[in-house]
Amino acid sequence: MWMEIYDRANNPKEFDINLPPKTDLEMRLVVWQTREIPMMDIEETSDVYISAFVDTKNAQTTDTHFRCTNGEASFNWRIVEKIQYDPKSGNTNLSIQVYDKDIFAPDDYICSSNLNIKKFLQEIYELDLPFTLDNKKYARILSNCTEEEKKMLNDMIEWESSSENDWETKFWVKCFRQDDKGNMVKCGAVLISLEILPMWKAD
Repeated sequence: MWMEIYDRANNPKEFDINLPPKTDLEMRLVVWQTREIPMMDIEETSDVYISAFVDTKNAQTTDTHFRCTNGEASFNWRIVEKIQYDPKSGNTNLSIQVYDKDIFAPDDYICSSNLNIKKFLQEIYELDLPFTLDNKKYARILSNCTEEEKKMLNDMIEWESSSENDWETKFWVKCFRQDDKGNMVKCGAVLISLEILPMWKAD
């Protein structure tokens, strides 16, 4: 809080200290495939599935790619989540988690990624327009980031190359896991595309 003291004759202008309004959004995330995911089962295979969410209460999963032997699981699965956002919102991390499904035991956690999408959400909040992340839009957003933000995003995202278009909407999100010494090490990647819409457009 702050306090200011005025002479009553000055009729000071009141400050609006209300919180900014929240906006309802819909995230449409397509999980396409994985690469370099380690094998977790004794037969040198993994039964891979992906969980993705911004809010843990809304976590959703893909179907399972059974008996994956080369780390390249395929899905083509869309996850839809409603998000409530305001500029002071605490959680803006898109969490992508990779698991190995087990029948007679708890599923094995393989690796994960936490991508901060605040820059993307803020653009939708200000413009009230749909947002599809492509490599051109990403480059524009990156140009308005600090060096630390640029490094963070570039450490997480790698764009899929395409010979057909000069723009691309699919990108790899790099995943990490903790090794025996407590260090975070790279552990494969998940190919996704990301679209976020104001609810008026989603409806």
